Amino acid sequence: MKRPALALALAIGVCGCSQIESAVRARDAAMDEAAARMIVVQGPSIPNHPRYTALGPVHGHCHVNPESNDVVPTGDNLRQAAYRKYGAQADGIVGARAWFVADSESSGVSEPGTSNGHYECEGVAIHFEENEATK
Repeated sequence: MKRPALALALAIGVCGCSQIESAVRARDAAMDEAAARMIVVQGPSIPNHPRYTALGPVHGHCHVNPESNDVVPTGDNLRQAAYRKYGAQADGIVGARAWFVADSESSGVSEPGTSNGHYECEGVAIHFEENEATK
């Protein structure tokens, strides 16, 4: 009697896990697609998109260039962080900048690009406003 109940519970658990994994893959695919569309600049404006609404600050990890869409093993890159915080309404990021953060465990002087630290980045997530050309 216990074995069929255990088998049923295991089957329900596996089905539930596969549904969760499927939802996570769909969310990750949506984030990857949105991040690929985002425009990130270090300056205050984006060429060909003069009108935008600031959504708010965003903070992520990056390599030296905050404009890249590289995979960063320490966490979300700037584009991914904007998507997680503001969803699909985040079209870009202005004022992007990066800085080196020394690990607290490292002793001595840390140089950018060494294993003694990592880069973090920040900017302001924006949403493009419609204009007559995009309607």
